[in-house]
Amino acid sequence: FIAADINYNGSVTTLDLVKLRKVILNIDNEFPQGSWVFVPEYYLSNQFSFHNDYEANPLTAEWVDQYGNNRVYRPINSGDITYFNKYEINKHNTDILNEKNWNFRAIKIGDVNGNATTEEQGEPVFLTIEQEIEGNQAKYNFKVEGFEDIIGYQMIIDFDKVNLEYFQSLERDLSGVIQDFFGATDAENGIIRTLWYDDVAAESKSLMDGEEIFQLVFNGAGDFSSANVQSLAESGGGQRVTDASAIQLKNYAIGKNGEIRPIILRSQAAFSVDIVPNPFQDNMNLDIYSSQAETVEIEIHNVLGQLIYQKEQFLLPGMQRVSINDLAASDEILLVTVKNGSKTITRKVLKSS
Repeated sequence: FIAADINYNGSVTTLDLVKLRKVILNIDNEFPQGSWVFVPEYYLSNQFSFHNDYEANPLTAEWVDQYGNNRVYRPINSGDITYFNKYEINKHNTDILNEKNWNFRAIKIGDVNGNATTEEQGEPVFLTIEQEIEGNQAKYNFKVEGFEDIIGYQMIIDFDKVNLEYFQSLERDLSGVIQDFFGATDAENGIIRTLWYDDVAAESKSLMDGEEIFQLVFNGAGDFSSANVQSLAESGGGQRVTDASAIQLKNYAIGKNGEIRPIILRSQAAFSVDIVPNPFQDNMNLDIYSSQAETVEIEIHNVLGQLIYQKEQFLLPGMQRVSINDLAASDEILLVTVKNGSKTITRKVLKSS
């Protein structure tokens, strides 16, 4: 209850999610009652004159201590005192003076599942950032691998503030990525903060490898075609996440069982597939990047799992375009799979009439 009451108004509502989101995105700087609160165990072990039980609902708990003070969660009336953080010791009270150990229940605001100190980490989610140039704008697509059964994530993104000016974010394959999930208060310093969770169904989501969680759009200045956008961990002024051992993990996803899954940036994927245009009408192009010369197998299935196209293609190192012009398909949704010796990538494409 206490951890979830972010705005400290005595109840848990959707407004608490809004407040928590603003703090994570650095739109607001702090919680109303601070990041931590502490409840002295002496209150609870001695069971003063309770009107409402703390263990049943700490938001409505109140009692009168031995000094006649009304101890409550959130002081409203004159004479009310919160039961957080401190306890006045009276030298005439021998029971208190005989207390050798003073214990407190520490509560991290916002930590509703109690894992603020967990070190458990699950399998990483890999991130690849790819650039598109359109006119005077640079668009960066954030593509993921291993995005399975995810209930939320948060990231800090670093960009070239000299040649790029943040313009907007766009939803891609992950539904529910809205503008409110991006914090641009530090954009002038080259930092964007973002998070996501399913605030409608509160369910875990999965994406196929290579699908995009969002796109960032920047207005360009100067020679912005080579401007860089990275994800970083906010540790010691900004430590880029390139492995799972970052001391202060700031870029992570949360699995459906509560496990923390590091988000790891791939500087360059060894094997990637993009499909343009998508949606397509009669012809589609597969832009395949391979770090080595190899033969890949291309398969296209409809949503029923029926194979409607298959071919082998030899690739040279680097980016290569494979055009498919003889695709006879009436289905609106198709799954394109490209396999090399060690990896399989599947993309969903839409066929328009």
